[in-house]
Amino acid sequence: MLVARVLRTIEAHALLDPGARVLVAISGGADSLALLHALRSIAGDLGLVLTGATVDHGLRPESADEHAKVASYVRSTGVPCEVLGLSLGAGNAIQERARDARYEALLRHASEEGCDAVAVAHTRDDQAETVLARLLRGAGVRGLAGALRRRDDRVVRPMLDVSRAEILAYLGDLGLTPLVDDPSNRDDRFLRSRVRHGLLPTLAAEQPEIASMLARLADDAREHREMVEGLADELEPLASPSLAVLARARPPLRRELLRRWGVRQGLAPLGRVHLEALERLCLTARGEARLPGAFVVAIENGRLALRPIHDPRPSPPTQSDSVEEA
Repeated sequence: MLVARVLRTIEAHALLDPGARVLVAISGGADSLALLHALRSIAGDLGLVLTGATVDHGLRPESADEHAKVASYVRSTGVPCEVLGLSLGAGNAIQERARDARYEALLRHASEEGCDAVAVAHTRDDQAETVLARLLRGAGVRGLAGALRRRDDRVVRPMLDVSRAEILAYLGDLGLTPLVDDPSNRDDRFLRSRVRHGLLPTLAAEQPEIASMLARLADDAREHREMVEGLADELEPLASPSLAVLARARPPLRRELLRRWGVRQGLAPLGRVHLEALERLCLTARGEARLPGAFVVAIENGRLALRPIHDPRPSPPTQSDSVEEA
């Protein structure tokens, strides 16, 4: 059942081409073990060539031995595997830094190995957690799209339609148990841990299908996002859309055009507060909008005009509409 669902996801969303060389990210937890064995099961039918990597973030004294054990197990299945060692050091936002460094290491190794894709083991439950966490951070529709099945950088998520319960049942059928139990997954200092062990179970007591419903919401938001981005692509030649175009556009399209305009100007990603300020400017054609990095925007000759300012006051705080990956 799980293997068939993974195959359907791969085929329905064109995640892996026949004959692709795939780097499988394996932490040693239940999800990544299930991914490894599911891909091994379908590799022959799709002509996939698998190689593995396990990322040691270097955050716990025992992690080196754990990842050596993981790599050894993966090799015992006939799949080559390397340990990718990181040294993050102390500091704030450790989970975010670890995630960014992990993807960087996996993508670099994939390039070195000539891989066409990097498969990671995010599940439907992970998607539900991502949607809830982003909602709590103030994300809009763009952020609620959650984790994508296929990213532009070759990262794919073949198990995003599989529940954690299905994974545990699949491993039980194979007689397998997780090789690593990362204690950070239960650390209540982290929002994702609080969502996983507190908020989601509370919601599930009221609505047992909450994880599936949140995952469907992510799909709906992704389709909305893709539609808006497609409309914006048609206007992409407009390096600086005129005020008339921006004022006529429907709000989701206007915000996407403004977001892209900010990227072209080299600005930090514009959050909800800044996009709303720009929208008001476009609709009223009066005043100015203050943006991150000590910039201000006004209307000049019917278009947005960006200029630096030297006012030390901070710009308004950004309310996240993040699309960062899990």
